[in-house]
Amino acid sequence: MDLKKLIKNNDAKIYLALFLMCFIVSLLFRPENKPINNIENLPEISTFIPNGFSLITCNIKNIDKIKSLIGQQGVVDLFHVLSKKRVAKNIRIIKAPHADDYGILCPTKLCPELLKYSDVYAVVKNPSAQNTVISSTPKKTKRKLIFYEEEP
Repeated sequence: MDLKKLIKNNDAKIYLALFLMCFIVSLLFRPENKPINNIENLPEISTFIPNGFSLITCNIKNIDKIKSLIGQQGVVDLFHVLSKKRVAKNIRIIKAPHADDYGILCPTKLCPELLKYSDVYAVVKNPSAQNTVISSTPKKTKRKLIFYEEEP
């Protein structure tokens, strides 16, 4: 089709007018993306803590490297720095709304086990991972030595 014939056609003029009107309306009524600068509008951290859980702090050695990966919250495995053993599996980590700190969401009954470890490394996991597990320290078993003597 030739452009001049298309412009002479009334249908093309109507479609062009409708397109221009929609474009102008979309420019006029476009939503504004304003960043939240007001600290009072941020949610309280207690809104993220379900019943039966506690939010505890833990010294995560590699938090600076993984915070861009997890954003506001994520799921991690925790490994002890010295023994390199897994301390916790599929544990949720949450960023504090007012600071650049992170907390670990842990079932309340398992908190004492997790607090035994002061320095840990975090490994980022799939956010849909379930079933938080805290590794307990193995109990020492008493060994018995049995001596057999031969009688002459």
